[in-house]
Amino acid sequence: MKSDVEETILEQIEQRTMIQALGEPPNRQQIESVIHKMKNNKAPGDTGVTTDIIKNLPEEGYDLLTKVIQDFWTNPGCNFNSWHVQKLELENGTQQLQDHLAKFGLQMHA
Repeated sequence: MKSDVEETILEQIEQRTMIQALGEPPNRQQIESVIHKMKNNKAPGDTGVTTDIIKNLPEEGYDLLTKVIQDFWTNPGCNFNSWHVQKLELENGTQQLQDHLAKFGLQMHA
């Protein structure tokens, strides 16, 4: 597809400095607020996880999600490529989380 933009014009635009730091990591309340604003009944991505599943996480699920997001936010070396199957290690509520995930056809792997 041919672009209607003259390439030499783009080169003349002054570039802004990139800011690498993301600032303070979001807290659990901020994460929950954003999740609850997500639209329902949307098709899942490659993971198969829908917004409905995320919105209905039990407390332990939100704790884990908060930890993961904060780790990504603060640790540039964080590698999530191996997260195709994630082992959840919860002190309390493991059976409750397994039961909850089963409602959506998902399961925890040991």
